Amino acid sequence: MKNQLFLISIILIYFGCDLIPETLDPPVDQSVRKEYLQPEDTLNIDIESLIYGDPQDGVFSLKDIGDTNIVSLFQSELILTIIGKNFGSTIITAHYSNSDKNQIIYLNFIVLEGLPIFIFVGEDTMLTPADFFDLDVEGIEPDSIFLSSADEINTFIWRNENNQGLVIEGIKPGNQNVLYSVLDTLGSIHEIYLTIETSVRQVVMGEVFTNVGCIPCVPVNHILDEIVEEQNIDVTMVRYHWNSPLPIDPMYDYNPDDVELRRIMYNVPFCPVVVINGVHILNGQGPVENNAHGDVLNESAINNELFMGHTYTLVGDSIVVDLEVRPFKTINDVVRAWAVVVEDSIEFEAYNGELIHMQVMRDLNLGSEWETLVEYGVYTSQLSLLAPEGYSIENPFFQIITMVQSIHTNRIYQSNRIYSPLN
Repeated sequence: MKNQLFLISIILIYFGCDLIPETLDPPVDQSVRKEYLQPEDTLNIDIESLIYGDPQDGVFSLKDIGDTNIVSLFQSELILTIIGKNFGSTIITAHYSNSDKNQIIYLNFIVLEGLPIFIFVGEDTMLTPADFFDLDVEGIEPDSIFLSSADEINTFIWRNENNQGLVIEGIKPGNQNVLYSVLDTLGSIHEIYLTIETSVRQVVMGEVFTNVGCIPCVPVNHILDEIVEEQNIDVTMVRYHWNSPLPIDPMYDYNPDDVELRRIMYNVPFCPVVVINGVHILNGQGPVENNAHGDVLNESAINNELFMGHTYTLVGDSIVVDLEVRPFKTINDVVRAWAVVVEDSIEFEAYNGELIHMQVMRDLNLGSEWETLVEYGVYTSQLSLLAPEGYSIENPFFQIITMVQSIHTNRIYQSNRIYSPLN
């Protein structure tokens, strides 16, 4: 029997199979960066901007060169230099690690034919011939303009308006290469490839139940600070100060009724608890440390189902929020609009050692309820929030956050702290 096991071991080793698996790598933080360039273009990327830190503290290396027919890539000490070669798209994988971070960065380089490239996000845009030729060709007097593509496609509608400009209206997320032609006064035709992209981000909502006397809340808050810094406009964050374990948290007294409303919704038993998009409930320090980054990235990757924007004005002591929702597909669910005002950087020497407290919920209110959101419909709601002491429209320490949330499952379909409604 021993001889047989020995023979099997020799065979497995011969074919590259280990009897004892290698130690697993530590969990990684993943991010994706998309860059557009053209053939012969050179793009320089600061490595420090990719890793949100000092690259000299760790090791940065390229793990996968991707499709070398599309781009050439050179790495100096602190700069990545990318040169466009052929039309296409390629993903290059970079790896950074130091004593406390092991990060994988996916660099998506898209090389497009033609000049120039315009990217328009989520709005109607009037383009005139001068907009094009000031960037690439000088001295052209346009006599007429026309499109070589159909007048309507699934993603966009475009039209020539009075033979002087091109109106492009984004219908739903997507992108399209349009051949745009101009006939000049001498009879010459100039062709330009215009890349139009309508993209609406899936903005992930994080909700945190914390307390100034909660020791495990300190590392959890720092992890969430890192996520907010790394994901930036792709994540919103609200922190509810609950009176447990210390019943004298002064930020709980700002608005105990709304804290209890959200706590009961998620059946929160203690602090810290983090809820991501209403469905990933991470109870305690360990689950947040192990799962928070991954859950945020997974939710970011879900196809966005609706656009949501809002504007707000200060009327007396009330913040009046006007919300607009435009679904890209029919959502057969009972959903409700919410609005929250949060305050950043509240200074308070907490019993757990924290000195500054971020994204503290000051007021929260419910808006309209819809049984179904029909594809390409427009839904509006007006909500009123109580303006906290010191609030003003210009004060950068206050943010207005809106969200659309399922009544039955608590899933948050979209959240928003930046977008304004479409015209």
